Amino acid sequence: MQDQSDQRHQLFLSHSHADADLVVALARQLEQLGLRCWLDQWEMVPGKSSVEGLQDGLAESDAVAVIVAEHGMGRWHTEEGRQALKRSIEEGTRAFVVWMPGCDPDPRGLSQWLRERSHIDLRGEMRDGQVSRAGLVQLAAGALGITPRQAQTWLDQRLPPTPDGSPSSPGAGGR
Repeated sequence: MQDQSDQRHQLFLSHSHADADLVVALARQLEQLGLRCWLDQWEMVPGKSSVEGLQDGLAESDAVAVIVAEHGMGRWHTEEGRQALKRSIEEGTRAFVVWMPGCDPDPRGLSQWLRERSHIDLRGEMRDGQVSRAGLVQLAAGALGITPRQAQTWLDQRLPPTPDGSPSSPGAGGR
């Protein structure tokens, strides 16, 4: 097995653990397209300090998506959002909110500063547990730090369009 510990992640997925199933499905979809995601369930080393693991994950990631879904903001999730915003201001990384179906549009614990940044709204972009093509374009743009037009081209190279405009499946599996 290849050691990937020195590879950067393109996107850190910060989320409430109550929404973990939804976020794992999202991460699998992004990974199948070639976006390297940092997800605590996949990257945290057993027996290592959680704080240290999260700090390492944030430091190893180019962007942070603060996922706001049905269960809102958890305690660790709120702190990850604060740290992501701090890194964004100090180091120029990207931090943005991703609004998921069923979320509270005014969740307790979400920093007003983070809320004011540009965001990705997937509330109308999920079908059968999968993010639509338009939603994937937005996520790729945020993760890669490119424009939506560039992200569309990036996505077209990885995922040919289907006749109805929905994303074709890059295959089953994932991590």
